[in-house]
This record gives sequence, structure tokens and C-alpha cells, in this order.
Amino acid sequence: MLKKTVLIAAFLLATGVSQATIIPGTRMDVDWPALISGQDIILTKPPQEIKYGLLLGNGDIGVSVFGAPECIKLSICKSDIWDYRDSIYEGVKNNPPLTQKQFLDAYTRSFVTKEEPDAWKEVTGPWSALTSKTPHAPKIAGQVRIRNGSLAGAAYVQRLHLHDAEVTGDMGDASIRTLVHYPTNVIAVRYTPGKTAEFDVELYKGKIPQFPDGCLPAFGAQGRDMWLTYRFPVDSKTYAHFEGFGYAMYARVVGAEAHSEARSDQAVARVRSAGPVLLLVSAATTREVANPLAEAKRLVDEAERAGFEKIVKKHREHWHKFWRRSLVELQKNQFMTRNWFFCNYAVECSSRPGKVAPGLFGVWQSSDGPGWWGCYTCDYNFQQNFMGAFSSNHLEQVVPYAEAVHSWLPAAIEDSKTVYGIDGAMYFCSAYPDMQHNPHYGTQYSRVMALSAWMMQELWWYYQYSQDKEFLKKTAYPVMRECAKLYEGYLTEAADGKYDMEFTYSPEHWFGKNCVLDLACIKYLMKAAVEASTILGVDADRRKVWQHIAGNLREYPTGDAPIGKVLLDKEGQSPTYSTYNVPVPLTAVFPGNDIGLHSPEPLQDIARRTVRHMRLNLLNQYVLVPMARVRLGEDVIDDFETYTRALRRYNGSTYLDTLLWDVWEENFGSTIVINESLVQSYTGDIRINPVKLDQPARFATLRTVGAFLVSSEIRPDGYIPYVAITSEAGRQCKLIRPWDGEVRVREASSMKPVAFKEKEGALLFDTKKGVTYIVDRPDDPWEKMPITRIAADEPDPEPVQWDVIYTGGEGMYMYALKPYSFDYRPGVGIITSTIAGNTTWQILVGPIDTSRYSKLEVVSSGSPNASISVDCKDAGGESLAKLDYKRASDNYITHTLALPPARFAGAIAVNTKSEDKKRAENRLRSIRFLAQDGSAIDVDLSAIDPQKGLRLWEIPERKKI
Repeated sequence: MLKKTVLIAAFLLATGVSQATIIPGTRMDVDWPALISGQDIILTKPPQEIKYGLLLGNGDIGVSVFGAPECIKLSICKSDIWDYRDSIYEGVKNNPPLTQKQFLDAYTRSFVTKEEPDAWKEVTGPWSALTSKTPHAPKIAGQVRIRNGSLAGAAYVQRLHLHDAEVTGDMGDASIRTLVHYPTNVIAVRYTPGKTAEFDVELYKGKIPQFPDGCLPAFGAQGRDMWLTYRFPVDSKTYAHFEGFGYAMYARVVGAEAHSEARSDQAVARVRSAGPVLLLVSAATTREVANPLAEAKRLVDEAERAGFEKIVKKHREHWHKFWRRSLVELQKNQFMTRNWFFCNYAVECSSRPGKVAPGLFGVWQSSDGPGWWGCYTCDYNFQQNFMGAFSSNHLEQVVPYAEAVHSWLPAAIEDSKTVYGIDGAMYFCSAYPDMQHNPHYGTQYSRVMALSAWMMQELWWYYQYSQDKEFLKKTAYPVMRECAKLYEGYLTEAADGKYDMEFTYSPEHWFGKNCVLDLACIKYLMKAAVEASTILGVDADRRKVWQHIAGNLREYPTGDAPIGKVLLDKEGQSPTYSTYNVPVPLTAVFPGNDIGLHSPEPLQDIARRTVRHMRLNLLNQYVLVPMARVRLGEDVIDDFETYTRALRRYNGSTYLDTLLWDVWEENFGSTIVINESLVQSYTGDIRINPVKLDQPARFATLRTVGAFLVSSEIRPDGYIPYVAITSEAGRQCKLIRPWDGEVRVREASSMKPVAFKEKEGALLFDTKKGVTYIVDRPDDPWEKMPITRIAADEPDPEPVQWDVIYTGGEGMYMYALKPYSFDYRPGVGIITSTIAGNTTWQILVGPIDTSRYSKLEVVSSGSPNASISVDCKDAGGESLAKLDYKRASDNYITHTLALPPARFAGAIAVNTKSEDKKRAENRLRSIRFLAQDGSAIDVDLSAIDPQKGLRLWEIPERKKI
């Protein structure tokens, strides 16, 4: 990052440096407003979809600001607006869930009869009709639109101000300023209409497609006020409120003449003002209060009495305090530094103690029918949301996760008894708020036996990073204890004394025995339960059992690959591997925390070979694989930047490879990759610069295990000048020696020396609560080091119209997934082929403005038994134009699709169908977007080699248009 840095003499009085801006124990003087403002996002073209809008939030309400100057839109979501009805409820009564024995019988029988019984298949099983009803999904609260036709075609600059958590927009002589007030659930918008003296404000909510026709929003209006109420379908059996769940939104125009009216599909206020107008909007639900409309109105009333300036002041107090919690600066990598700040911001926007935890798409989903129900998916997605919060020193962000997991404990205990017939708690692959039972009975995803141990992990992390014994006692340990009891009953002890996991499901892959994820997570749980029970002085009898299990689990399965011994997914797995979605063989490294820099070198070598040997489909590895490499001491910053750039939208969010839906909350957990490249502590030892970064860096008050806040600098040659450690709990500190040669420890306030011992390469010294300690060299004393002023340059605008196109899907840079196979012949084009049935791959584009580019041409040929279908979609997966299946031609022909105006093309899906169930293929040579003025975007697909860039760290550069 280009920095405005100033070297300042050591004597603060002589230099005039304010001690208030110097991070305690460091030589860093931070201009916080300038530093954080340097990470802002600036757009010069208006985003046209929710997922591309600039994002705001207060941990409960989320807003995406998007749309053209003549119609600025605020899409509003609230964390607890979910469909709480549960279609499984009736199914449980009429079709009791399969016990584990029944499930195993059906699974075993399938190999004898060569059939796959519906009893254990998710897609066609008896539960599919219920789970396909999109139950327990979050919904959009509504939209506020400011419609001002006089601004059509106006110049446009919109900016997300991270330091203040506000979005401002300049549109010719008009302007807008928006924030989601942190202390209260009020959205405040100050709008200056420009030359026009009249504009409309609309409050809108469409019909929810999954609801009965009678379930429509009701709109109201009076004077300068508008409101809507929405009552979800009544379902007293599965939701606590007999009348069903409901919510309300309330909006008011302040400081201008306004006349509002309620219509059948929205409420509209006609506003007359040539000066600034304040718009206040709030939302409340029956989950919070009995009368949400009255509550939403009360919040608006209070906000109006407070006034805009007081609202802004209180709001900024929270965010300015938030930003001072930690700091990371990669001095040669502006992009990843900015990404680190944005991801911390986004998690704060979507997660807040006492509120409902964010699902797959946080508080910014773009539809009422989100993918995978938008719920909590617990075979990594839900956990990953919060992985970076611990070391980023934002423990408050993890509280909603802990509250959710603890609230599900009764349901997990019931599932363990009902399905497995044993004591303990069996957690779930999918979950949702206020859940009373497993929502996915009878599916293979429910048989991931590691889920309980993995779900528990971040509750234990919370204690480790905070040393909060009350949290351990009331929240974490009850979950840990029941999860440990589950594995006591489920594991089998073999004749050699080793414990086996006889049957499990490897996440999103297959069934098997002794999956490495199970072994690693259960070992972690048992060790944690032993330590937690010792701290609390409880369960001494069980502690011995847990200790014995942890020490006698079966060794991780390994196999001999061409490059040497590697970790396997499960026993009997071929070392040649299939393509992985979740990188299971690496989970012993992360999140299992069992293999790392603390491990014997031979074991580290096996893990490193596994990283190099694995085949990945680039879907669910964004954080997990880089973290495994970081835990093994590899510098991944450049590779991680390549991957992040491939997935990043211009509003700072990322998607999940080919899955363009919405804002993927889980990817904001990526801050852990940067944090642990700088400092690691998961073993209890603090290790500075564990990956030997190939660039200078600074970091301040990153949180470690033991409740220490650690700051340091890494010079260009890897030289570490000092380490500053603030003790929050008064624990003994164990610091892996940060350099060779002489070292000393002193209290920062008095410079008095602190006694320490050195053992096996670690410095051990006692600490006092609230005291900061300096570790430095006597011949290079900390107090004589220059103080560096840290700020940031003004950010450049983001290029809203992407100038790149890249390919994704099963036949492109991803490995082929069975039963499909793919081929490629240079100069001919991409070959999409299948043995039988259908197969699909996608070309990801744009967004390309269809108002300009109104036609799409696809040039292809194919085998005589092949049919081809082409579907041009927007970035949300909605079809814009489609070519129905037609027989392929031996010669290359052109397929032309007319695109609707005022949309943005995001993907081209190409489908191949075999007419005779034999191998069929379609060959694509090029695609072309045509504009009305004769210009075009041409892409020669024959120049793209899908066999390259298959590994995480070898992703090809996007092809320039």
C-alpha cells in the first residue's frame, strides 16, 4: 500500500506526536481516519443489482445501496426475518426418522442388490418432498426507492466510507448520504434532490413466491409517514406465536412537505423540497415485540426527536471504537490489506450479540428464495463466517454463533437419542434459528459424524481467546460435554485398543470409515473437554475417558502417491484422489489443529505433499486450503490474492466460484489467513511471522490464545524489531523465540525488566492483567526506534464495468466430476462431453450491460447424437434469454439470443444432452456480445485451456476482453 509515512524522533514531547494515536507498546502512530478512509470503495457507475450494491449494516439490519441516479434503491434485510415454519414437523409425525441402524441396513443393502434405496438418498428419498419446500429461509424485509426522473443520465460517484460506515453519492447537483444507525434499528438517509423540487419515496415489498396467494404485504400511509406489515403463513405447530410470524417497516419524511398514499403494491410519498430531506426507516418483528408496527414507529419517533446530527454522532462513536481494535498492513500488497479491512467491516455489519446469527448470505440476500435456504450450513460454511473474528480482536462478532449453537443443544440431544440411540448431542449439517429438531432427517449430510465436534470448536476458541470462565461454564462446556458423550457412545474400540469411526459421511463426498475430519475434530474435542473440565473442576470421571479416547484414536489414513506418502480422506481411499469440494484430507491441519509447525517434520512433510497432490474443484476451499498452507509455514499471500481477485465483486464482497448468488458471508472469515500469516497461537504458543513473509508488514493488537493482544513489525529482510504483548487475563505468556541472539522482556510503562525462562525455543514469563510488555534486543532498544506515522492514500475508484471474462464449471478450470468426462483440443475449442444424460458448464462474464449489448452470439458444433442448450443469465442466476435444446451440427454454426434491455449478463450456461445415452459432445469456438452501434465483445474460447489452473494457487488470470 502506498503510505504517507513519517519517521518521528523517539522523544514524544520534542516531536509533538499525540500519545493518544500511538498504539500501546508499538512504534506506530496511526492516523485512524486517514488509514481507514484509504480502504473506502468508490464506484463511478451505478450497480444495478442488490449483490453489487454498497453494503451497510448494524449487526441486525443490512442495506444494499444500488440503482441509477434517477432511482436509488435501498434493499433492506433484517437478521430475524425468517420463515420459521418447518415442513419436516408433519413428516416426523407421519414418517419417523430413520435410526442409524435402519440407515446402515439400507446403505449396506444397496451394495448387495446394486440398487440405491430411497431411504438414504437425499434427492429422491422420502424427505425430499418436504425439504424441497424452501422452509426456514430468511426473507427480504423490503425496499426503499428514491425516484427522481430529473437525474436520468447524471454523473455518478458513490462511496462507502468505512471509517464512518456510511454511503454517500453525488449525482450531478443531487446527493445522498445513508447509514444504518448502530445503536438503534433506524436507517437514516439525507437526500438533496438537486434542481428538481419534487420527487417520490417508495416503500415496497413484493409477494414472497413460496407463500400462499393470500400472504401479501399490507401498506399504509398518512401525511409524511408510510408503513408496511407482513404476516407469514400461520403455523402454530412449529412456531411459538399462534398467529404466525410477522414484521413491520415504518418510514417517515422529515424536513419537507410530503403527501403519502398507500397502493396495492407499495406506499408512495410525493415530496416537495429543493433542500436536504431526511428519510427515517425502521423495522421490527414479532420475534422481538408483540406489536412490531408500534415498535418501528417508536424508533422513528425517537430518531426524529434526536435529529440527524445526534444520530450520526452516536453511530460514529461505535464505528470509530471498532476500527481501533486492530490493524494489519501488508506493505507491498494494497489489495489484500484493503480486503482485510473490508471483511472485518462486513462481519461487524452482519453479526451482533443478542441478534440472530447471519446465514449463508448474511444480511444482504437478493431474493426470498436463496440458495440452500440461506440457512446455517455446518459442514464448514457457518463456522467459517467467524474464523477471523477471534484473531482480529472482535470476539463480540462470535457471540451470535455461540448463542445459536447453545440454543440447539436440546435438539441435538434429542437427535442423538432418536436416531443413534445413545446419550450425547448430534448436531446438524443444516440449521436455522429457533430450531427444535434436525431439519434434514434421512439425508447423507446428516451423517457427517464430525459435525458435533466441529460445531463445538469455536465455543472453545472463544474461551481460549477471552479466558472468560463464565462463558465457559454457562455456554461452551455444556455443549462440549454432550458432544463428548456422543463420541463415547459412537466410537468403537478395536482389539488393538484403538478407537475407530466405523461409519461416517465425508462432507459432500462419500461414506466411509475413519474419515480424517472425524478423527481430527474428535481428538480436538476430547482434549478441549479434558482441559475445560479441569478448569471448572467438574466431571473428573468422564475426563479420564475423554483423555483415553484422545490418546488412542486411530491414526490418520495415508497412502503412497507418486510424490510420496499423503493423507487420505478415509480408510481405503485411493491415493490418486478424486476431485474435492471440501478439502477433507487437509482437515487434520485445519481446522483440526493437529498437524502444524509444532509437529514432527515427517508429519509436516506428509501434510505438505497432500496440499500439492490434492485435486480441488475451487468451490469450498477459499479459506480452508490457504489456512492449511499457512499452518504449515507457507507464505500464501500472493496466491491468496490471485484467488480473491478471481472471486471479488467491485463492492468488496465475493461469491463462491461459479455460484454467483448473493453475498457469501463465509468468505468474510478470510481475515484469518492474513492474521495467522503474521501471528499464530492455536497451540497456546505465540509465534511471530510463522510463514516468513516475503514482504514487510505491520500488525497491532491481534488477539491470541491466552487473551493476549500482540503487535509487531516485520522489516523487508524479515527482521522483527520488537514484539508488544498486552495481557488481558494475567496468564503466563509463552512466546516462540522471535529471533536468534539476545532477547529481553520489559514492562512498557516502567521499562523494568521481567524475568523469563527459555524452554525448547520458547520464552516463558508471567504477566499481570492489563499490563503491556515489550520484547526487544538490548543492542537495538525499542525506545530508540523511530515512530512511524501510518495513514493511507486516497483509494482509486473501482472499475464497475469489468474488463475480464473467465471460465468456470465442471468442464473448465475445475476438474471433471463423475460421471462426466471432458476433453480439450487446442485450436478447436472447449469440449463438453458426457457419457449419458446431461452436463452443464458455465462461462462467467461481466456484468455486461444489456442496454448496450443487446445480442449474444454463441458459435458451436457437435457430435450427431448431441443437443445443445444455451442460457444467458444474470449474476443471480435468473435467465435473461435461452436457446432451447437443438441438435448439434457437424459444422460450426451461430446461435443468436436477443437480450432484454436494462439488465446485466453475468453467466452463460451451456448444456449438453446425449440423445442416445452414449458419449456426446459440443464444441464451442467463441462467444460474442453485440452492441447496437456495431461494437462487440469477442471471446475466442479456443485460446482457453481448461487443463490449466486447476489448483488453488495456480488459478489462471482472467482472459481480457
